[in-house]
Amino acid sequence: MSVTLASSPQLHSFSNSYITAKFQCADYFQQVGSYAVNSINIAAITAPGTIIEIKYGNNTVTMMSALAPDDSGSQFLCGNGTALPASDVAGSFQSNHQLSTDFDISFSGYNIIFTAKQKTIGFDFISGGTNTTIGKAEIVKPNYRVFFRLFLENNTHTGYDEIYKTYLDIQNGSGGLAIAELGDKIHQKITADIDEYGLEVPGITVLSCMNTARKFYFEFAESFGDTITVKKLLKSNVFNVLHGGLSFQSKSSVNLVSLIAGGSPTEDRFLKQGPKSQYGRIDQPQFLYFFNTRSTKAGAKLLIKRFFSDGSSDSANDLTFNLDQHRKFAFNVSPGNIYNGVKQLDRYEINLIDNAGNRISEKQEYFIKRDGQRYLRYFLNWSSWGSLDSRCFTGVNQPTLEINSSKASRLLQSGYKVTNGEFKVYGKTGTDKFKASTGFNDPDIIKFNKDFFLSNLQFRYIKNTILPIEVTSDSVAKPADSDFLYAQSFEYQYLYSNQNYLENDIEDDFSFSGSSFQPPYTGPILILAGTPANPSKQIIQQQIS
Repeated sequence: MSVTLASSPQLHSFSNSYITAKFQCADYFQQVGSYAVNSINIAAITAPGTIIEIKYGNNTVTMMSALAPDDSGSQFLCGNGTALPASDVAGSFQSNHQLSTDFDISFSGYNIIFTAKQKTIGFDFISGGTNTTIGKAEIVKPNYRVFFRLFLENNTHTGYDEIYKTYLDIQNGSGGLAIAELGDKIHQKITADIDEYGLEVPGITVLSCMNTARKFYFEFAESFGDTITVKKLLKSNVFNVLHGGLSFQSKSSVNLVSLIAGGSPTEDRFLKQGPKSQYGRIDQPQFLYFFNTRSTKAGAKLLIKRFFSDGSSDSANDLTFNLDQHRKFAFNVSPGNIYNGVKQLDRYEINLIDNAGNRISEKQEYFIKRDGQRYLRYFLNWSSWGSLDSRCFTGVNQPTLEINSSKASRLLQSGYKVTNGEFKVYGKTGTDKFKASTGFNDPDIIKFNKDFFLSNLQFRYIKNTILPIEVTSDSVAKPADSDFLYAQSFEYQYLYSNQNYLENDIEDDFSFSGSSFQPPYTGPILILAGTPANPSKQIIQQQIS
């Protein structure tokens, strides 16, 4: 084949990483080039004063033999009555500026060999030596390129759509190599679909993440001609991609599989960075996402082990599903989804099992924190690993309403109304902005806030509603080496403005049991009746109808 796939993408990749395909072209020359090769035989030169006039192309170089060559670069060493071998003489020719610019100069026996440095015409010796190989220019076939088109699985997993098409040029000096960059095209498409179709937020059942985990393949062929003709199309294998990315440091040393499935199945990670044990609040949304790099597991289950403040425990595995190979699934593991009985939930553990009860994932552990905090605010972000992460910040907020408006001058005439004023105000809007603090925490936990600050999709979670925000801080301080507790300050604003106000607009609410300020309790608090607050069972993604 005239074009082959020299380097494939990895089987599993994050979309916002380097995903490339390299193609090797073998038959792209209309004329194959060659280096001109010439030689001068010095076996008969036994005395000084012998002149050699070398002509090639538009150049003429005159060299004269001498017993002791001067510094002109136009003399070469010779013997006194005997011929010197080329090994002794070649250095004199190598010292000539013009010759050393145009040729690589070597020797063999009594022959000095001149090999042109370029594959082209004009370097064949016309006189002064012998031309043994004619120089020819490399002539690429007209308009030679690699035709390339990329297909991405649609967000219903019912087929593939062409998302990119181009002609790839051969890179200069690469020996026929053409490179296609795929990651940015795939990442932009999936990101656009997130904007259009919304986040993948699991409810009370298992969610198959068809938007942010997809397959792709590509087709390629050589193309050339004065009238460009695409030759036989070749098709790649199918590859898998997850919405997300790696840091600059990690792109050169790790990949998706080494991060999440580098060991035994019991170590396969959820798409979640940070410690496997974490604290949360009773009303805090919590989610886990899992990408299966291994074979399909029919009848897989989400196993939940619950521990209560009275010392008892139980297990639940109500969610049964087919854990398909190379597919991504999401689970709502918020406390309200885990337990809604009368006992007080103290902590719970979560992992996946197959239909025989064997563990097929790592174990994540959540501790319910109930210490008194006056101000609890929940922030969400779409993480670097393509999951919805949750954070609880306890610091004080300073809200500000930033008001913007436009103003036009009125045309005043006799008898004008003072109440109308001299100017007309229009287009007034208000944007809520905040100076916020994370509240104090361990620096080992604080460091994972970096993923939140870098995310393009950031949210406040208030009263079961996700509100879009943007962290507007240019910089966020990090803990010093000596800090064992630290709080980060940052600024953010809602990604919308208001022209009007309604008393029912969603604002910070500290009425949930997990958010109300209470002194530390001395005994277990039991919910004797009713259903505990469960704001995260079905999160609302508001749409304007």
